[in-house]
This record gives sequence, C-alpha cells and structure tokens, in this order.
Amino acid sequence: MEDTAQKIFNGAMPTFSSKPYDTLQKCVRKIIPVEDKVCRTNFSGVASPKFKILAWPSKYVFNASVIDIAQVHVPDSFTDSLMISKNADGALLHFRYDAESKNLTTTEKPYRFFPDDNHSTHIKNMENTAQKIFNGVMPKFSSKPYDTLQECVNKIMKSEEKICVSTGGLSTSEVVHYINLNDKVVKKVGKSKKEATSLYNSHFNEKEDSLFDFKSSECQIEDWNNVYTDSIPNQERHKEWAEENLGIRKYLYHNSFALLGAFVYTDQIIVTLTAENQFNNTVYCRYYDCRRREIPDQFESVVNPESTVFCARRPGAKYISISKNLEEVPEYSIPIVPRIQKPPHYFTVCMATLYGDEPKFLQIVDFIEYYKLQGATFFHIYLRNVTDYDRVLLDDYVRTGDIEIIKMHDHHWRDDFMWHNAQINDCHHRNKYFSKWTSVIDVDERMEMRSDSYKTITSFLDSVTDPNIVNLHFKVQWIIKTDNTPARYENEKQLIEEMVFHKYQNLSQVGSFWNQPKCIIRPEKIGIMTIHAPLATYSGMRRSLVNESIGVVRHYRNVQQRVFAGALDRMMIHAPFSISPIAQWIDNLLTETILKRVKWVYDVVDVTCDQKQRIYQIHGGLNASCWLEQQHEKNNLAA
Repeated sequence: MEDTAQKIFNGAMPTFSSKPYDTLQKCVRKIIPVEDKVCRTNFSGVASPKFKILAWPSKYVFNASVIDIAQVHVPDSFTDSLMISKNADGALLHFRYDAESKNLTTTEKPYRFFPDDNHSTHIKNMENTAQKIFNGVMPKFSSKPYDTLQECVNKIMKSEEKICVSTGGLSTSEVVHYINLNDKVVKKVGKSKKEATSLYNSHFNEKEDSLFDFKSSECQIEDWNNVYTDSIPNQERHKEWAEENLGIRKYLYHNSFALLGAFVYTDQIIVTLTAENQFNNTVYCRYYDCRRREIPDQFESVVNPESTVFCARRPGAKYISISKNLEEVPEYSIPIVPRIQKPPHYFTVCMATLYGDEPKFLQIVDFIEYYKLQGATFFHIYLRNVTDYDRVLLDDYVRTGDIEIIKMHDHHWRDDFMWHNAQINDCHHRNKYFSKWTSVIDVDERMEMRSDSYKTITSFLDSVTDPNIVNLHFKVQWIIKTDNTPARYENEKQLIEEMVFHKYQNLSQVGSFWNQPKCIIRPEKIGIMTIHAPLATYSGMRRSLVNESIGVVRHYRNVQQRVFAGALDRMMIHAPFSISPIAQWIDNLLTETILKRVKWVYDVVDVTCDQKQRIYQIHGGLNASCWLEQQHEKNNLAA
C-alpha cells in the first residue's frame, strides 16, 4: 500500500489534516443542531427526506436456498450456474451519521419513503411507538461522545504517522487502500470478465422450487392449523370457579391486558397476560394471519382465571390479541405457539423470575446443571433483570437449546419482585402438552431425592402410574446462605469453593406441608396454579404429599433480607441446623458440569497483541488498543 501511495503522489506523501472537516462539522452543528437534523420528537425530519446516491457498497435480498456463499455486500457463489443477481428497482436507505461529508450527488428523484403516501399517519405511529418505549421522554442524540473520541484519537496518534485512519473515516489514504485492494484482486484471480461471470453465476434453474413458489401476500395454512371451533372446553367449570372467586387477585393498576404468551392446543387457544386486575371481564379474542392481517371472526370470552383468556380456534390464525370490545384497537398481537403434538419432554422446569442485585451466573448454572442431572430436558427462565455478565451465560444456554427466556416486562408500573403470579400462570399454560411433568421453583431451590429407590427426580416420576396424581407436593428444608455468590469467574479454585452446595451445607429441620412447599405438576390437568400449590384441577387429586424420606426441597435462603422482612426468622424456627452435604455422586458430576459450562462461556481464549493487530488492520487499518498502548510506551521511551 505504501509503495502504491508513493507512486500516486510521486514520492511526496501529503500530510493528512482533519481540520477542514472538523471546522465544517462545528459550523454545521452551530447552524443546525444535530437533534433537529434527522429526528425531532415528532419525526417530522423524515417527512421530506433528501438522499445522496452511493453505488457501492451495496446490500442485497437473497434466496438462502440457492446461494453457496453469502458475503457482506454480494453473494459470492450460487448453487446453479444459471442463477443471476439483478439490480433492484429500489434503494437501500442508510441513515449514516457522516453522509454530509461525502462528496455524493443529491437525488432529485421522488422517493416513497413510507409504505403508503400517508406520511403523517406513519410518522404518528413512529412517534407513538417511541413514546411507549421511552415512557414519554424521548432522548435526544448527542454527538459529544463521537467528537470526544475523535479529539482523543488525534491527540494519541498524529495522522501523518499513519497510512490509513478509519476511526473517523477521514483519511485520503482510504483511496490508496481501495486501489491497492482491487489491484491485488485482479492479480490473484487472473480471470476474464466472462470467466468471472461464469464463476459467480454458475448454476441456473428453469423452474422455481415449489417450497418457495408463493407471493408476499399469501399465507399457507398447515393441516394442524386449519381448525375452527365455536366454544372452549370446561366453560361450565370455569364459570363455577368464577362464582367462587377462585384465582381472583385484583392486583396492581393495569388499564390494558399486557399479553405475555399464546398457545394453541387441539381444542382451544390460551392467552396469558401480565395484567392481574382484569378478573372475569368480558373480552374479545382477535385473530391474525401470517401477515398480521386480522381474520374477521372474533370470539367472545372472559378473563378467568386471572391473567388467562381461553379462545376458540380459527383456521390460519398465527397471531392473536385481546380487546375489551370490537371497536377498540387491540394492543400488539403476539405469535401463537403450537402445542398440538405429543409432548416432546417428560420433565421440564420453570425458574421463577430473576431479579435483584445479587450476581446470578453461578446460581443459574448450578440450577440448570443440577436439574439436568435430575432428568430435566428443558427450562423456561423468566427474566426481569440480571447483569450483562450473567446474561452471557443465559444466552449460551439458549444457543444450545436448553432454555427459553421469557422477558417479564409490560407497559405498567410494578416492582421487580411482583412478577411471581404472572410467571407461575404463564409457566403452567406454556408447559401444557409441552411436557408430561413440570416443576415450578426458584433459583435458590433444589428438589432432592432421599430414597435409595429413586436416584433422580425422573426415576421417581417413572414410578407414578396413577393418572389421578397430578400434583406432587414437596416439603422444604432451609440452608443458611450468608454471602452473595461471586460476580465473575476467576479460576477453577474460586469457582469450586463458591459453589453453593460446597459452601453452604447447614441444613434445617423439615418444614410442614403448608410451609412454602413446592410442586411438580401435570400441567394439562391443573385448572388454576399458584406459587405453592394448585388452586383447582380439571381431574385428579389436588395434592399428593411426598414424604420427606422420598424427597425434599433444599432452599438456600440468603440471610440478607432484601425484600421480605421476617424470612430469616421463619427459617430459624426450624432449628436445630446440622451439616448435611448433597449426595457424593451428584456432587462430583455437578462440579464437573458446572466447571465445563462456565469455562466454555467465560474462559475466553486470548491471543497475542501482534495477532490482534493483524486482524484489526484488515478492517480498514484499525488498530488494536494494546498495540496503541505499546506505541505510546515506545514514543515515551524514545522521548
């Protein structure tokens, strides 16, 4: 690159200065404040946009089934030699911060910026959505961080000492880089234009694949979804429960339903809500096809039990919403999740909503790996908030198909600990026909088998053959947990010592069946579920008590009473406490599986600074921070 640049400039490399650009930007910002140029709070800045035309780099829309290699800006190779790329009639709108600095032609052609010609309606919709997201206070864009970064970079590295500066996109030597790059491509490929065309468009088809032979307006209706019903099962039973006020809470202050999940079964659709004050209100189920076009065949229902709406089925319904009447514009529709086939799981676990300031990554990995050893094959993790560090672990479990994360958030006020009822209700319906057995427990609770006859939870469940046993009721023993779990992984020794089953073994006496018990349920047979027990069933016995000689729940109770005062006293009345470690076989396996997952997620393989610098340089001449520090140290030593 340097040799090419010397040739272009006849051996006299010009010194780059960003001063004209910086001066121009300061001038522009004085005349037109940044927040007024692109987006005022009413979005009027995009009603009549002007565009600058740039032919390259481009972006593309593609059929994934016919492309061998998809690169950033173009497809690199097709599966068939007759396949071709076609220039689109439209354009890609790139809302680029530094567009004004580029020497491009401003178009005078008419553009249809919005899906229709009614700009004001679309802008109003954008404004309303933004107001909801930001709770009525629209943030304003500030260029101060960007400007500060540029000043810092210019102070650390003088532009004339570099071949290519890309942080601010200001260096003229980018042109040199572009010329040299193309020169390398020509020399390396060494093919004629005709040969290159043959390489990149190497396969052609005469007929479209039948799987993709449809238009954007069409919705294909699967056999399982081509069902119409005009009633819901157990309606009379639900009315009886409503008359007895079973499941009523009238909790919090929601003025909308706040849809959380929707699940279709063979005979009905169930919608779960996060609102907990709509009990027995009349509502209408509103159905939508695959393009979110409303299907004009609504169904009248009621909210019963609390936070639950039962709806009839409609052919082709892929999304659903709820409204108070047929004139009301319903809230955003949500996807309907199929629960039609034989349950794919035998034993699943729902983790109660994660929230609070205690670091969670070690508790989360302990929880999931423990119940996997007990036979659980899937987890529903309800999330209010965790640290970014904790979230990396959760996302890795999503990647490997172990968990689904359900974000607990809606449009109304509630404190972080107030999500438990809505979470329990959603877990109940989400696991109907998804799993035969489901446990509903907290992150600090471990169901433990005590009998020699049952090594794991699933071995115990296999012994349950009576179809009338629909809820297994476990007593609790408490363990005193004196400290928070660590915020980050440091090394194997630290992790092994901090594992809760190693660090905390001081176990209380067994509590009664009515003192905060936890359950394993048959979801499809439960009518109304609460935190500690079913409130009503469709069939079977509401409680089947599990003797402590068979199994109990270990509850690692933190002595720091962050929310519920008196929790420590309730635990201490079950004294005396005694040291009681978990079974050795599960200690060994659990230690191994926790270490393996934590190291996979957090023990990142590092490389040398020189290796980092080589990769950074590929990206337009960027520099690794460690390399910049090294250069700074060298300059100081030289000085």
